[in-house]
Amino acid sequence: MLAIFSSLLSIAASFVFAIAVTRKLPLEYLGILNVYSASIIFGSLPVGIVSFMSPRLSAKYRSIQVPLLWISFIFGLLGVLISAIFIFLIRFRIPSEFFETLLILTVLSIITGSFSSAFTGGLTVFNRKRLVYTAFVTSSVKLASVFYIMRSGWSLQSVMVASFIINLSGMLYALSSSMNYVKAEGSFIKTAKEFISGSWVSLLGYASSNIKSIDSFVIASIGGIFDNSLWQVLGVAGSAYSFRGMLYSITYGELLEQKERLKRIYMDFLFVLFTVTAVTLFIIFFEPEIIAFLRPTDLYLIDLLYAPIVLWALTSIVNTISQYVSNVMQGVERVDFEKEIELKTYWKSLVFYAHIAELVSTVSYVALIVPAIFLLKAFSLSLYVIEGVLVANLIAILLALAVRIKTFPEIKSYIKVKDFSIDYIAPLVASSFVLFVFRKPLELAFPPTISAYVGFFRLVVLFIFVVLVYSGVSVALSRRMRKIMALVVKRTLSSLK
Repeated sequence: MLAIFSSLLSIAASFVFAIAVTRKLPLEYLGILNVYSASIIFGSLPVGIVSFMSPRLSAKYRSIQVPLLWISFIFGLLGVLISAIFIFLIRFRIPSEFFETLLILTVLSIITGSFSSAFTGGLTVFNRKRLVYTAFVTSSVKLASVFYIMRSGWSLQSVMVASFIINLSGMLYALSSSMNYVKAEGSFIKTAKEFISGSWVSLLGYASSNIKSIDSFVIASIGGIFDNSLWQVLGVAGSAYSFRGMLYSITYGELLEQKERLKRIYMDFLFVLFTVTAVTLFIIFFEPEIIAFLRPTDLYLIDLLYAPIVLWALTSIVNTISQYVSNVMQGVERVDFEKEIELKTYWKSLVFYAHIAELVSTVSYVALIVPAIFLLKAFSLSLYVIEGVLVANLIAILLALAVRIKTFPEIKSYIKVKDFSIDYIAPLVASSFVLFVFRKPLELAFPPTISAYVGFFRLVVLFIFVVLVYSGVSVALSRRMRKIMALVVKRTLSSLK
């Protein structure tokens, strides 16, 4: 129930914040904002280790030990160094009036992220309700930050500051929620040893995947600032999927706490896919309304971006499946709970294979970007740069999913092809047909508008329509989806009472 409301609020906050990011900023400023985001991603490489080790060590020792926080801070400083090198290497691309602000906020964002990863890692194990509330806080602050950006004259600096404040608010709430689990115990040397011993695994996965942000620089180098700006627009539309990480964490935390919950992962899987697919159907069938809302002054982008945004949305479904399987693999693995973590602890474990799959994805993605771009250029596609990157990404994700299923064949006994076809594929196909029939009449009823308020209202109405159609068809065709929906309604009414 909390996940549903958190997801809805996250989607709403992302679209409202998009007003500040994409409706008012010139396209060239969106390109600079893309560089700002990429610099944080690059600097977050060591923070990926914290994201991996924090929940596992918290579950192992049943507390958030103080040495864990110190190690998180040190890894954050290492991330700052990496990001600083990256920023100075591309300084020639950043206008001087934005450079100092970008550098300072990048440093603060990485340090904030390192602590946030430590605290949310503990909440993943000990208090998943508070973990969801953390998403409520960040989404609420994101909504409120729009007023700050408005009062600041819709400047690029205000957007960057607001982005930092949003992350800071989540970290502060996670900090306050984690205090009961923080214990002044444990050895700094032992914690550091376990961190370093386990770091190579997470570098294969979570941290190495951050290297994928190199796509922004490939796009800028081959296509130019215009393509980079369009990539940022796609990223803003794709931010509607930001909630799914919270859903992964709920299942992951439950498995870490009690492995026996493995028998219910299929129902969790259907719920996660339902929420992600509802967003995907909305994006695919009502792309004109979304682009008109994001860039009301550039309506020519509606036709131009349709193929890329559809490919992006479909890839998001595949990535959701792959990441869900990865979280299950790591949630059921207990090899690091049995003894002190050493360099060889994770070797050939499910954790190892889950992360090696991410490494395969990262390497193949980076290797395929340029060939895919020039392959599509041969077909004279107008946005061959962006579409080439998206094709490379889809292939890389499919390779990662194949590796995970190959190394964790047990997942096929929980997520069966026959059940998946009945519970997911059939409702998806039927819903797509219904939405296709109603798409044109609804587009005529909701023509593009330059009003942000009217545009947002229309998006909300259209999204509700998509959810009602998809949920109605799913309930009609799938017994398990009926069970899930009935359970959600029952628990919601019970909580209200």
